[in-house]
Amino acid sequence: MSRRALTFVLLTLAACGDKDEPTPTEDSGEVEGDADADTDSDSDTDTEVDIPADATMTGKVVDESGKAIEGARVSMCKTLCRTSFTDAGGLYSFPALEGFTHSFEIVISSGGWATPLAPVTLVAAQENVLDAVGVKFSESQAMPSSPKEVEVVEGLHITVGLDQLKLPFGADGSMVSGVRVAASDQVPVELPGEVIQMWYLGPFDGHAEAHLPFRMDNLWGLSAGETLEVWAADYTLAAWVSAGTVTVSSDGLTLESDGEGIPVLSTLVLLRATSGG
Repeated sequence: MSRRALTFVLLTLAACGDKDEPTPTEDSGEVEGDADADTDSDSDTDTEVDIPADATMTGKVVDESGKAIEGARVSMCKTLCRTSFTDAGGLYSFPALEGFTHSFEIVISSGGWATPLAPVTLVAAQENVLDAVGVKFSESQAMPSSPKEVEVVEGLHITVGLDQLKLPFGADGSMVSGVRVAASDQVPVELPGEVIQMWYLGPFDGHAEAHLPFRMDNLWGLSAGETLEVWAADYTLAAWVSAGTVTVSSDGLTLESDGEGIPVLSTLVLLRATSGG
């Protein structure tokens, strides 16, 4: 039985299943129905094949000092949400999960933590090991009522306003928050390329129908004219969603967006794509 070790960072402000749009059933043991014609064993009528829940997942949740975090809620969501709470040693486990891509999320109840979100593909019929490190938002400020450019965290400027966002039910939209995630603490990114930077943003899972304009300061010494990709993690889709590309300005000071914008406030990634990927 093989083991796969992945390192995660935590973020807070939302729980699996409490989004303000159609969501999976949380911790219910039931998969939400669909209306297609099928040949599988469930009660709907589509043609998809049932996927056995023969994968397991275990891991440990700690803070930046390495101290175990007790009572953190770990969620794995797709058509069904399953949850596990960490014990006194920071350990959690899922004895039965499907071998496909889930939204992985950890919520810590105390204030100030960022909520990580990562689409994670489990290996079927194997034990998957995913550890996580908790970090708190480094910066928080009042959310503008209407669109205004805000330096959410050093070097990341986003034009955002509360009236642009569709927030999860009950979410607090009074603050806009962010943190730059150290390379050693990042959630896994199942995209071809090199992660240059990762951020966690809040209010978590705040969707913007008109994507949010943004720009970046060149804090990484990238070469003038280089173009990189930007991606955001989407909870409902359990997928990375494109936020377009950025190109380093001729003076090398900034990274300017192609105009596509950020679709959702969650995990944001600046990626140097693999050539031909």
